[in-house]
Amino acid sequence: MTREVPSGDWLKASTVSVSDAAFAELRAFEPGPATAELVRRCVDAAIRTRNIPPPDGGHWDLERRRDTCGAFLADAGGGYALVGVAIASNDPTHLRRQLLRRIRWWFADAARTTPVGRHRRRVRAALTKLGATVTNTGPRRWALAAKADSPPWDGRLDDVTSAAKAIAVEPPRPGGEAPTDGRSYQALCTAVLAAAGGPMSFEDLSAITARRLNVTNAPDAPLPGEDDPAVVAAASTAPDQQLIAVEIADQIWDDMDDRQRYVFGHLHETTDEAHVAVDHVVSRSTIGARMKALKTLLAGVLTGLDDELLDEVARELQDRHRTWLGRQT
Repeated sequence: MTREVPSGDWLKASTVSVSDAAFAELRAFEPGPATAELVRRCVDAAIRTRNIPPPDGGHWDLERRRDTCGAFLADAGGGYALVGVAIASNDPTHLRRQLLRRIRWWFADAARTTPVGRHRRRVRAALTKLGATVTNTGPRRWALAAKADSPPWDGRLDDVTSAAKAIAVEPPRPGGEAPTDGRSYQALCTAVLAAAGGPMSFEDLSAITARRLNVTNAPDAPLPGEDDPAVVAAASTAPDQQLIAVEIADQIWDDMDDRQRYVFGHLHETTDEAHVAVDHVVSRSTIGARMKALKTLLAGVLTGLDDELLDEVARELQDRHRTWLGRQT
């Protein structure tokens, strides 16, 4: 549920949510405190759910978060540039999702100039060079062509890490930069995908190969103490549950391929019951493994969430599932 904000001169009533207030401000061509607060919450939600590190390493504190919000607004053209986003949005919920998407894109653009960003581009180039040897099995998912119909990677690191370590590669260059040898990247991607045994997300493939190559954006910073004032202040800023639920649901939904999306609506059923419903897209011999892999994916993301946030994520996923199914008919 969207948290309410205290009433004040810039809000007519305490029952007005931040998204509603920002939508009203932008539709009136008067971006103000509510717009700034919505940007802050969206940036915070993206950082928390996408595990985005600070650009210079270390840890997030209030000053870095404020700087990030300011940099996003500066790059976007200021608060008035968001007026167009609000005009193109149907309602405050649509505005919030559009703003989250733009912030994710902005983080992605900024990351492209870092060592990890350049590493990800080289992984993409390697996948392209491998041609018919590998195939794209869904949104941001890759597999060896011979294993494209196998159940997705189950998340166990031992096999894929060992496979990556077995590949001889150039040592990283100073500053955390990866080697530029394209053949090393192609060999690493092939070995990791073979060990995965099925489709793997691009994010996982990039992270495993980066670990093998010791690619990093910055040296590891010492962990701050629990009494660090910046850490205490950052922790005292409670996140917006609904924004985080949207981000988590987006992350899960984007990581599913089409077969998993069909299976998603039948996870509460037996294997036989689920197969009757999705037999046009998933074979009887693989549906059990696909249901198990999807439950593993969900458990890995959802474990540890409190009940309220879990309910919000479930609602967001169900909304996406209904919308997606409607487009398949």
